[in-house]
Amino acid sequence: MTDWYLVTKREVKRAGGREVFDQYRSMGEALKATFPEFTWDTTRFPTPPGYWRMPTHQRQVLERIGKDLGVKEVSTLLSEPEA
Repeated sequence: MTDWYLVTKREVKRAGGREVFDQYRSMGEALKATFPEFTWDTTRFPTPPGYWRMPTHQRQVLERIGKDLGVKEVSTLLSEPEA
């Protein structure tokens, strides 16, 4: 299933799947709806305009990257940085 991450919306349209995008805006949305049993990493698909403006999308990718890098927790600074 992970080969789908490499397939573009344009390729699907050229192969006769134009109608898929009458219902779904992106490859990620189409695949999540069509194959719900697979856990898709939506951060691996090309993103529609404005996608990264949403904090939930930013958080998804940062959580994945943090996990890959071994980040265990997010903490806040308890004091002001020194000048």
